[in-house]
Amino acid sequence: MNSACCGRLRAALLLVLLLTSLGCREDESSEETLPPVIGSVKGVSISPRSFGQADFEQFLGLVADGGDWLTWAGDWIQLGDTSAGPHAVETFEADYHFSTVPIATLFGSDLQPLRPLSDSMLTAYASQAAFYARRYYPEFMGLGIEVNRIYDSAAPDAYQAFVEFFPRAADSVKAASPDTRVFTVFQLEWLKGLRGGLYGGVNDTTRNQWQLAADFPAADFIALTTYPGLIYRDPTEIPADYYAGLAARLGKPIAFTEVGWHSAASPAGWESSEGEQAEFLTRWISLIAPLDPVLVIWPFLFDPAAQEPFNTMGLWRTSDGQAKAAWLVWSSANL
Repeated sequence: MNSACCGRLRAALLLVLLLTSLGCREDESSEETLPPVIGSVKGVSISPRSFGQADFEQFLGLVADGGDWLTWAGDWIQLGDTSAGPHAVETFEADYHFSTVPIATLFGSDLQPLRPLSDSMLTAYASQAAFYARRYYPEFMGLGIEVNRIYDSAAPDAYQAFVEFFPRAADSVKAASPDTRVFTVFQLEWLKGLRGGLYGGVNDTTRNQWQLAADFPAADFIALTTYPGLIYRDPTEIPADYYAGLAARLGKPIAFTEVGWHSAASPAGWESSEGEQAEFLTRWISLIAPLDPVLVIWPFLFDPAAQEPFNTMGLWRTSDGQAKAAWLVWSSANL
């Protein structure tokens, strides 16, 4: 890396420290099609070993080996702040050969609005999304994260407010950048009515939420987060039709913005290993292959500082900075 690039890395790292990552949480086609994406559809999220310069530079160097896309997920208001995370990430695109996918949310980890959803606040949010879109013309832009969890939270009125706001925000983005494809994100296990296992509830498919997809006709596609390891103890237990027909059921092309399986010999009863994580990834790739997804993101390049079992879902160990077996599967996958 030349000295100019190093200087920019040092300056931008100060901005990257502001990043807010929300990735740590807990018939097979549609008549509606999108133009093909050039290159692979796979990528990772911002997940370095640390935000120290050496670790962050190592992370950036690995991004292209993990795909063509890097997702940033965080507070929507940062879209309008050029000193904040999503703008800092954009400065690295050309040198490290990836494209940024911003995914913004109005809600916190407690599923409550980060700020009151007043008309003036929503107007500001729409303007911030348009500002970012006009500045960078992103290929994809996510508006909302695991919105069906909000529907089931103690803030149902907030969910409805977001549903009503979504087309307004999408129109603002499209006016600024007509070719940007806008999406929102659902949590797949929750959609299916699977709330048992490590979720701590009961699996009841009669409590599914498939109908909620109809609330977002302005979305170009629907993205999903999926963590089958919270429901199933072994990759072989995942039904062969677990992902079948999703585009038809949701009425849109689909993407996966988070998928994971842990690699630790815990928690009790849900023991895994690095070998099992690789087995899961191999099986998962085969299960989703018929779906022709728009985008596929493994969010954790390095093990994140998160609650169990998410803390060992990385493809690289944070403890010693070494790759796990699943990294070879991911980096060589033709997605």
